[in-house]
Amino acid sequence: MEVSTSTEFTPLGELGNQVNVFSNYTVNDPSIINQKINSVMKVYATNGTLIKISPSAEGFIVNLTDSQSHATTITNSALQNVIAVVQYTDLAKTLTLSNPLQVDLNLTQVPAVSEADSEIAALT
Repeated sequence: MEVSTSTEFTPLGELGNQVNVFSNYTVNDPSIINQKINSVMKVYATNGTLIKISPSAEGFIVNLTDSQSHATTITNSALQNVIAVVQYTDLAKTLTLSNPLQVDLNLTQVPAVSEADSEIAALT
């Protein structure tokens, strides 16, 4: 399975800060190919407090391999470090289809996440 991820946490001035997570996925269960699923990104403060939940707006059609972009704006511009967690789910967001991908982010830092460091599983 190949999984690659890139992330960024960048300032937007008075609007706050932007969190972006870009992930590539590979499907292990062919029965969900061409089905519509969803994904959710949760952003936490470093103390574990949930700051924001950002689901995919309308879901997306699953391919064998593809990528998804997850982005949200954090209006608290005082936050310098956050934890982003992305997880793929069924369309109703009630059944998880992957392990969570957790990324620690520092403001203006773009960390590299290698395949070995990634916690996201292939969709089942």
